Amino acid sequence: MKKMLLLLGCFIILGTTATASEILSPERTSVNVKVGFGTGSVDYGRNDYNFDISLANTSVNIEYIASYERKVELGAGVGIARNAVDDWDWDITTIPVYALARYKWDTDSDWNPYVFSNLGYAFSNYDKSYNDNSVYDNEKINGGLYWALGVGAEYKENFSAELYWNRYDLEYERNSSSGDEKGGFDVDMVTLAFGYRLDI
Repeated sequence: MKKMLLLLGCFIILGTTATASEILSPERTSVNVKVGFGTGSVDYGRNDYNFDISLANTSVNIEYIASYERKVELGAGVGIARNAVDDWDWDITTIPVYALARYKWDTDSDWNPYVFSNLGYAFSNYDKSYNDNSVYDNEKINGGLYWALGVGAEYKENFSAELYWNRYDLEYERNSSSGDEKGGFDVDMVTLAFGYRLDI
């Protein structure tokens, strides 16, 4: 809950620095494409116990970014991420759709650092049926809330590198002859991403 409030606070602080006229007239509009590689863990909640498992992640994101005075940048993005656990038969593709806010410091060099936050919803396509040896007949993982906080640096206003923490709050459903089960679990990731930004 504290992380959620912190994230919402970032959006409010960054959003209030741009006037209505500035929002309608950005100084720069661009598309940012980035590829990320991450590692993290899954807090896999069950009704009777919890345990953590580690996973690897690769992702591709496309973002629309509008830049305003004082280096405030607002926009939206969509991505696709493959989350895999090597020692489990577990491979989830998530598709986050999110709003973004960035604040960039203008330095007198080719490098300009920035901080950013994302907030949105992540869709999931995981829907698996099991054989007779499994306790469950079917398992489905639904989407859930997605958010991220990170730092980055832009080189010559085109190339970028980012390091950020992001979380997916996902929901699951399991069906069996003995009854149905619903619950949730968190996927926490630390991602290193590289991007290229093109003006439009």
